[in-house]
Amino acid sequence: MLCSIYEYVYFNLYQWSVKVNGKEYYNNYSASIMLTLILFFNITTLISIGHIISGWKIPNLIEYKIYVLSSAVIIATANYKYFTYKKRYIKIVEHYKTVKNASGSVSLVVGWLVFGSLGLLFLTWFIGLQLR
Repeated sequence: MLCSIYEYVYFNLYQWSVKVNGKEYYNNYSASIMLTLILFFNITTLISIGHIISGWKIPNLIEYKIYVLSSAVIIATANYKYFTYKKRYIKIVEHYKTVKNASGSVSLVVGWLVFGSLGLLFLTWFIGLQLR
């Protein structure tokens, strides 16, 4: 089920990239990068909520920053490998094109994912700053 949701999100991001950039663009890379960004928005939001609830201080060490940066690179690479291995992204796109109502609301789904995740992240940051 989780893999299916992940692939559906990828499909919507891919379709949005095709709509904005055209078919000749590297849409599979664009969708993978956007999916990584959304994933990091949500992970950062969860960390921020944990920070607000527990009062845990986020360390300001160079090792921590290197860990976060390397995690981002690893997740981006994993997304790229997952969707490009044996051209899996083509199979996903073809599958969801045949599903009824899957491609009808691409802009709405992408808008909610990107701006909803980013808005929730900023909201938790704002709440965290107010509680300090």
